[in-house]
Amino acid sequence: MQLLRSAPARPREAAPAAGARAAPLFDWLIGLLSCWLTGGLFLDGWAHNHLGSMETFFTPWHAVLYSGFAAIMTTLLVAWLRGLYDRHPLTAAVPEGYELSALGVLLFGLAGVLDLVWHLRFGIEAGTDALLSPTHLLLAASGILIVTGPLRAAWRQPQARLGWRTGAPAIAAATLTLAGLLHAVRPPLRHHLRVHRQHQPPRASPASMWSARMAASRPD
Repeated sequence: MQLLRSAPARPREAAPAAGARAAPLFDWLIGLLSCWLTGGLFLDGWAHNHLGSMETFFTPWHAVLYSGFAAIMTTLLVAWLRGLYDRHPLTAAVPEGYELSALGVLLFGLAGVLDLVWHLRFGIEAGTDALLSPTHLLLAASGILIVTGPLRAAWRQPQARLGWRTGAPAIAAATLTLAGLLHAVRPPLRHHLRVHRQHQPPRASPASMWSARMAASRPD
């Protein structure tokens, strides 16, 4: 009689570590602080486009921009420490959806230091030069990663739990991102339209065109 041998049990695969779940209040807080950060971006863009004679990095609009960043960084840091206290793994202690926001905070801080060095070395840009500055491009990319945290958090929520209470911060994050992009491309677009109009011949008014036609139709 042949004895049936049971196959050795396979070791169970470790389940992926679940990240900390963000409360709706946390999404709202990040959304409000993102408005602060984006407002500083608008002020800084206005200054670069209208106050080209700036000679220092330490300006009121930079204070608004970087204080908003500091507020978001502090909020994410506290949330990460809370996740560690709740025994979440080191890489999953940040609330779900905000992993890229944490990366954006690191990049934004690095870009801020590089922007200071850039301005000390090359001065303050204005107009399109300010938009295409490498440090400003890095600030913009990392800022998008930061403010879109509520949008990613809502994406990971079960559909049954989505509503105005949980979805409004995501809508605000998408709106702020779109507003920031439009604010960035508006100055070079306006400059292009101004140059295009300068090279076009002036258009005659309807009254002058009608007078020219009447004069051409009269017999000599």
